Amino acid sequence: MNNYNQRFNQKYQAKYDETRPIVIRYRYIKRSKARDVVENALLSVGIVCLLSTAFLGIGALGCWGVEIIGANSSSSIISQYNWQARKNICLGGMLVCISGVLGSALLNGCLDFDEN
Repeated sequence: MNNYNQRFNQKYQAKYDETRPIVIRYRYIKRSKARDVVENALLSVGIVCLLSTAFLGIGALGCWGVEIIGANSSSSIISQYNWQARKNICLGGMLVCISGVLGSALLNGCLDFDEN
């Protein structure tokens, strides 16, 4: 992608030089491959944590609904499962995943701040 931008800039510069003889200098910032790997890893962690938070939230809402249904009905099949404990597990997982999203965003922000 960087080569494409460089070629585009060279073509644009050549076309621009034909009409006006002004030299524009471009400064390229070298980035280390390790930083790219870390940023891609943090992005992946953030996406996985967001998706996990969404699915655990849906699971918590489902457990909450079945818990209400089980409390209002006399069916022993629904009441024998501990839906409140399952709901609390889903909510705890959501808390961990939201912490992962915030942590990866903070680390990625620290890396971007260090660059400038």
